[in-house]
Formats: sequence, structure tokens, C-alpha cells
Amino acid sequence: MPVWIVSTAKTGHLNQCRALAAELGKDPARIIAIPGPSGADGFARRLIGRLLDPVRTGLALLSHPLPKDTLVIASGRASEGVCVVWRMLLGRRFFVVYVGVPKTDSALADVLVHGDHRISGLDKPGIHVPTRGAMVTEPARSHTASEPGKVRNILVLIGGKNLTYDYDGPKFRGFINQLAKLAEDKTLALRLAVSRRTQPATYDLISSVLKGSGIAIIELADREGFAAARRTADTFIVCPDSITMISECCAEAVPTFIPDIDVKRPSTENLRFVAKVLAERHALSFTAPLPLAQTVRIENQARRAAAAVRDHIKAWRSTPVGSERVT
Repeated sequence: MPVWIVSTAKTGHLNQCRALAAELGKDPARIIAIPGPSGADGFARRLIGRLLDPVRTGLALLSHPLPKDTLVIASGRASEGVCVVWRMLLGRRFFVVYVGVPKTDSALADVLVHGDHRISGLDKPGIHVPTRGAMVTEPARSHTASEPGKVRNILVLIGGKNLTYDYDGPKFRGFINQLAKLAEDKTLALRLAVSRRTQPATYDLISSVLKGSGIAIIELADREGFAAARRTADTFIVCPDSITMISECCAEAVPTFIPDIDVKRPSTENLRFVAKVLAERHALSFTAPLPLAQTVRIENQARRAAAAVRDHIKAWRSTPVGSERVT
């Protein structure tokens, strides 16, 4: 059965869909990425984005054929209108796995796949199993301190503006000061990468505090430099505002540390996710000096999600649809 991905055009949503497809052993035949507003946008931009949702749905529907006898992996609000229309036209003649909690109609999916941080308290119908987007995909392992005299390569990932964390607060400034202090340890080689959400004021603060510290700052446009730093890193320090960044760092199965940053909105999915990651020791809280000899637990959850999806696809294939039987 061919696999299509239909998703909001955001890295986190697309990565979860791709990871589940990969765990199912499928190379997506079609990826439909639909733009949508960000939760961190101002009210006016979110309102305009919502008003444009029907237009974007229509364009996606007109640009692609119907996914009959296809496994569709969907994620994000922008994908939901497309899946609802396909369901109206095809009925049960295609299979939908929705990663996340649908904002509109949970009946659009045959299986709902939720990350661990979303399971508690859910009252939506569907099958609730974890996926890579929530946590990580590597088997359990222990992390040990570096060999004596060996330099440890540390990559610091800086995020930026979002609903949950305040980069203008004193805790973030304190974190940057700690990085400068950490750089005095000559057994550590630190590099720092900013993201597209890093605000100019945040970048200026980082540049001024770290000037002369020896910490190399990787500019946003330097994708090759970032790729090289990520490839050689044996430790990550990742800011808490991005579920995607944290998940991908933990998936590398090297020590990952998350700094404490001022919270401006205390009841978000982002905050619950970070609390769960730290509580279950997928990552550790950032402190200086770094506790590099401690064990971090890594768990394969995508495999469990894929196994559940396979079971439900088998049941779907054997179910009569009208006078037909799906094959």
C-alpha cells in the first residue's frame, strides 16, 4: 500500500509523519505540506491564517488525486480539512493515521497516534499509542564521562520566541553567563547555533556575553557548519522551547541537557513535554559543571506505534466496505 504524508508545513509535524513512515518501512510516495499559522504568531496573523485555511485546503485538494487504497499519515490542523473531504468522497477506501489530537473532527482518522506527553487525560476516541515526535527512537543505553584528556564536543541549540518561554527574562541571561563560565574548561569545545526564531535582541545578548569566550557561534545561514557541528557533537545543550529540537537531540543517544528558562505561560503542551522528558531522564537539567557521567534513558516508542498501526491496517483490509472488500 502506498503511503502519503499530508501535514501542516512545520518541521515538527513533518518529522513525526516521516519517522512513523520510516518505522513502517515505507518511503512516502507523496508529501503534501500545507502552510498554516504558528501558535507564536500574534492574534492578527493567526486570524488571517485561519481565514485562509479553506483556500489552502482547496488548493491542496485540487493539486492532488484522491488517495484510494492508500495509507495517509496526517498531522497538524492544516491537514484536517483535506482528510475530512477525502473521507466524505472515499469513505473507508483509504486509511488515515493522524499524529496528534485533531482540532476539528476526530472521526477523520482510523488511528490516532499520540505522544506520551499527550496521553494523560485524553477523552478522544481512537487508539492512543506513542510516536517518535514525542520522545526518541534509539534503544536504551548509558552515557559515560569522556576519556581522560579527550575533548568533548558540545553543541548548544538556541531557540526563540514561542508561547511558553521568555528569552528576555533573567534565567536566560544567567544560562548564557553559565555557558561562558563552562567554556573555561579546556576539555570542552563549545559551539552554539541559533535558529530562525532567535530574536535580534537575543542574538545581541549572546554575542556580547560570549565575546572572547572561545565559543563559536554558528550563524543561521551556515547550514554546512551546523550539519558538521551536529555530526561531531557528543553532547547537546538544547533550549526547552522546541519539542522537535529536544526530540532529535535525544534521538542521537548522547547526553542532552535542558536549561531552565523563565516561563510566561505555565499550562502548555511544550512545558508538559519538557517536564516529562526530564522526569523520565531522557535528558537532564543543565547545570554547570555538567554531570556528564550520569545515565540518560532512551526508549524506542516509534516502533511500538508502527506495530499498532500495522495491526489496525490488517483489520481494516479484512473489513467489508459496502459490497466490496478492501485489498
